[in-house]
Amino acid sequence: MSKWLNANPQLEQPKKRTFHKRNVTLALLLSAVYIMLCFYTPLYLYNYEASVFYSGGLLLMIFPPVVLLFKKSKKQLAHIALSMMGITLLIVSYQEQHYLPVWSFVYIYSAMFLYGNPKGLLLTITYYLVILLLSPGWLGAPFEGDDYIYFTSIALLSASIAYFFEFLRCKILAGLTTPAKEAEKINIKDPLTGLYNRLHFDNFFNNEMNTAKQANTLLAFAILDVDYFKPFKKTYGRQAADQVLISISALLKSKLRRASDTVFRMSDNQFALLFTVKNASEALLMIEAIRNAVEQLQIQHANSEISHFLTISCGLEVISAEHAINDQLAYKICSAHLVKAQDRGHNQTASDVV
Repeated sequence: MSKWLNANPQLEQPKKRTFHKRNVTLALLLSAVYIMLCFYTPLYLYNYEASVFYSGGLLLMIFPPVVLLFKKSKKQLAHIALSMMGITLLIVSYQEQHYLPVWSFVYIYSAMFLYGNPKGLLLTITYYLVILLLSPGWLGAPFEGDDYIYFTSIALLSASIAYFFEFLRCKILAGLTTPAKEAEKINIKDPLTGLYNRLHFDNFFNNEMNTAKQANTLLAFAILDVDYFKPFKKTYGRQAADQVLISISALLKSKLRRASDTVFRMSDNQFALLFTVKNASEALLMIEAIRNAVEQLQIQHANSEISHFLTISCGLEVISAEHAINDQLAYKICSAHLVKAQDRGHNQTASDVV
């Protein structure tokens, strides 16, 4: 192939949908492996092949804890599952001169799925080369020419089927993913300002909170409300009001330049900012600079009770790693700060930060 397909294109999707697609496929694969083990283990006991029975029984005991411990870590699960199937069983089988053929098929499908087309194909080739080297020891006699042809044919056929199965799976998922990604972009963006909307905030905040908790950093959350916006819209019209929201959005994005800093449009005239800071004072200085910058835009507002120009009121909460909270509680606390700022006369910032 001139261009390898991504091993798992669905990983580029939002976490909830990614988790569903990836884990449904992985669960089906592991279920098939487990069923094969359950079937072949007693079968080998019935045929008095003790070594393979014990090795199969060992795998039966190991599989559930492996899945439970590493179900959220795809790479770790891949290493453990494939190492367990590809090395441990080969050594045990070689020492006792037994071979469990079903693992040849299970291994290649697992390798293709867990590592993708290029690495999976490389692992499959390596796996079959190891089997080819060890098989004469199991058979107790060297391979003949016909044996090599037969083995190579079966190996190529198995690898080809597994490869094209993974190829088609990736292609289908890629086809499903592209329109879904475009729809997702539309759903999480405000059409007027291009900012993220309230729906995206609900999902995004908790992820950022977890990241800040792990990194032991401070997360600043602020809610900004345009003062006397309804009188402004009534006086100057909807088009002028929309232009104001676009101008404020552009200003907010220009102030928050780091990749991790995010701006949201929460409602008609309300915005939210989420950004990391070194200390609480830095967060307060940032919000105050933004509040002053909005007033310095000098957008005329004849019906404002506090200024000749358009202003904003702000509520700020700085959240530490040891006092991590969820999105709903953060919004409730910050909204209370915003109400305090408005009750005090608008065009100011209220916060617990001194």
